[in-house]
Amino acid sequence: MAQTPNLLLDKPTVGGDVNAWGALLNANFDKLDAIFDGGKTITASAVGVVPLTLKGAAGQTADLLKLQDNSGNDLFAVQPDADTTIRNWADQVLILNLSSGSAAAQNLDLRFSDRGTLVWNFRKSLTNSFEITEQGVTVRIGLGSAGNSLYNSGSLTADHIFRDSASAKRITIHGDADKISFGSAADIGIRRTGVASLQVENAAGSLLDLAVRSLGLGTGSPQISGVIRFPEISTPSNPPANLGYIYMKDNGSGKTQLVALFPTGVEQVIATEP
Repeated sequence: MAQTPNLLLDKPTVGGDVNAWGALLNANFDKLDAIFDGGKTITASAVGVVPLTLKGAAGQTADLLKLQDNSGNDLFAVQPDADTTIRNWADQVLILNLSSGSAAAQNLDLRFSDRGTLVWNFRKSLTNSFEITEQGVTVRIGLGSAGNSLYNSGSLTADHIFRDSASAKRITIHGDADKISFGSAADIGIRRTGVASLQVENAAGSLLDLAVRSLGLGTGSPQISGVIRFPEISTPSNPPANLGYIYMKDNGSGKTQLVALFPTGVEQVIATEP
């Protein structure tokens, strides 16, 4: 006796199986009815065969698939539009909970692919940090015992925080050089040079002048609480017009001098170490 290929329903022989059709049909109906019993699994008939396809009619706008609770409320429904809209009961906020279902810590991934190529991957890692990966470069937001952090763990030599899409305004954090740079070309940066010191430099690492301007709050000049440290240096090159330098230098006899240098190249000693 022949059977159907998927549900294995018995097919009565045409012109034969006298007095057996009723029993065969009843057995087939029982098999069909059992499909809708709880706890059933639909298994593909072969490798590569989709076990279940739900296809809406032409122009269909009603929900294609619904999951309901025991009170008949929609837990979520899938609508057959181009965006595959998923909505929950009464169009309330949809909460999607991804759980590993394991007692041990696990990575949880939400992936977005385009034609089989992974584009974005969102991960809850084993250490409970949140990782965003794009084309092999990962940005990690850590909320662990070491404190909150935002850092790149990919192949880039620096992390960038952009203010606009043109990348013209940005802050670059150099993880390997204790340096924070400003501008699209990282042309101005602040580097930590010791336990309690910073220096202002350009992209090539050369020191830059630090210009301090009044904030225009009526005080006439900026206020500094504390001391300004001047390490001894050699006489620099002349400042440009309308600018002057103040620095410390050795007077050649082991004494430190506070000196002002003018665009003409003239040094004026302000004070000498007693």
